[in-house]
Amino acid sequence: MRELRPWIVAAVLVMASGTTVTAQSEAPPSVKSAAQADPGVLFVNRAMISLKAQAPFSAVIKEERTLTDGTRLTPEGEVIMRDRAGRIYREERMPAPGFEQSYIQITISDPSRRFQYICDQNSKTCTEVEFKPITGVRVPTKADGGHFKHPVTLEDLGTTSFDGVIAEGLRIAEVVPAGEIGNDRAITLTSEQWWSEELGVKMQAKEIDPRTGTWTITMSDVSTAEPDPKYFGVPEGYTLADMREQIAKGKGAQ
Repeated sequence: MRELRPWIVAAVLVMASGTTVTAQSEAPPSVKSAAQADPGVLFVNRAMISLKAQAPFSAVIKEERTLTDGTRLTPEGEVIMRDRAGRIYREERMPAPGFEQSYIQITISDPSRRFQYICDQNSKTCTEVEFKPITGVRVPTKADGGHFKHPVTLEDLGTTSFDGVIAEGLRIAEVVPAGEIGNDRAITLTSEQWWSEELGVKMQAKEIDPRTGTWTITMSDVSTAEPDPKYFGVPEGYTLADMREQIAKGKGAQ
């Protein structure tokens, strides 16, 4: 079995709502009191974004991978926006095997009305489905070292700025002992996360694994201006199909 990343283990440990976190879900370096209202979060390309209101922003999520042989992968960035109501617009480039170019899928998530539009560029259609934000997520701090299976080092990295947005950094290094997964020597798995409390957004995440290389996502071209309202409705020229009732019937028949 592949060794879980240290920040993934921490996220699984602290999911208060009982929602299952996949092996690619991560949590931000911030701790919320249980007494505070929890608007929920959305994971976008492993970046964690709070659905908090009154904190608009827009950015481009840029990804970079460096494999162990030195090969660099830099996919085209994805557009992400959140308006003052907490709605999130995502413009994702999807692979299209057999075609020269990928196509764009637009996802619009509305936490207050609990629905999500998933819009396909090729068919010019949007499907409306139920949306349930992930809640109860808490992430490790320097005081949480005892929650990990292996010895860990948690280091406060201070603060830095991403296009004027201040973020706090945390580095987590977990040591997998020799022999545990067939390794003849200890393996150190390292993650660095930069979280903006102001926006409720993970501004950067870096994963360093000697088995697979280095993977980084960064919020770039960040603006805190209110996005154009046109992005949070059905795009012009698209038709809408509401699938919530059919999906509910399907669940009831199971």
